Amino acid sequence: MLRVVDQQVDTSGELHRRRVHDRRRVVIGHLEQVVAGGDAPADLDAEHAVDLLVGPLYYHHLVLHRALDAAEVEAHLDATLRLLGIPG
Repeated sequence: MLRVVDQQVDTSGELHRRRVHDRRRVVIGHLEQVVAGGDAPADLDAEHAVDLLVGPLYYHHLVLHRALDAAEVEAHLDATLRLLGIPG
């Protein structure tokens, strides 16, 4: 019985990791397209940019236990993209 539960937990964790990874790859792909199109600095590290974009959202949710509303998320994304040299 414990083996079955352990396998289910492993499967659940793997599905979560794949889902997060897949979504992350989509955002990285968009940022790489922006760089290729000349609308962002050529030396932009897309993976690091995703960390900067998403990290504060997780921090608010997991540490502060306060999710941001849509306006706050938009303001954060706009400010971070400006800091990264990507026009809004």
